[in-house]
Amino acid sequence: PARSGLLHLSLPVSDLHIRVKLGLDRSTLIARAIESVSLAVGLAGEIEMGAEDASRADVPFLAEYCDAVTQAGARVVNIADTVGHALPAEFAGLIAYLKQKVPAFRDGTARISVHCHNDLSLAVANTLAAVSAGADQIEVSALGVGERAGNAALEEIAAVFDARADTLAVKTGLVLPSIAPLARLIFSCVGTALSPFKPVTGSNVRAHASGIHQHGITVDAQTYQSVNFDRFGAGNERIVLS
Repeated sequence: PARSGLLHLSLPVSDLHIRVKLGLDRSTLIARAIESVSLAVGLAGEIEMGAEDASRADVPFLAEYCDAVTQAGARVVNIADTVGHALPAEFAGLIAYLKQKVPAFRDGTARISVHCHNDLSLAVANTLAAVSAGADQIEVSALGVGERAGNAALEEIAAVFDARADTLAVKTGLVLPSIAPLARLIFSCVGTALSPFKPVTGSNVRAHASGIHQHGITVDAQTYQSVNFDRFGAGNERIVLS
């Protein structure tokens, strides 16, 4: 009964995953995807169908998969960079290709979502590249918590959208002052050490040790500030000895 209830299903789309995990071929995988979506339609407000390991899939086959599941009733298809394999330019090109090739993406009856992992420290970059290429939805997690090296970090992407509103022109509705308390809550739950150098939420985000930096911020904090961290509840500027 949720106002925006969504049921998220997922199947792998790379040949490696299809063969090793399911023991299927491509045509059987497509049939299973259609069956799954058809059974799910009506059980929630929207059906989102995941395309696991999409960044290592055959691209025309991925487009065929997206077309099949949107025709079956999926209103979101999640393009996953499951092992953080993609480079930003490649991932942007993949999203642009799907937007152009899949009728439901082209006419707006279905959305492209992206889900990026951080194995090579590119989750945020790949997510932003996808947004620039026309992705309609992005999947993130606070502090980037997720499998292995994690997922695209909510707070980092929020900071980029805020700092580069001139270029990205993305409106999210995020309440930026809530990000710092959210980060503290997540940190207390996961119970692991958080690097002080973590972008946006790290304790050193507003710490300055270099003399030229210290001189600059005493005159105008914007000299060494890419985003207004006051909006993220990140604490005050600090001068530290190093």
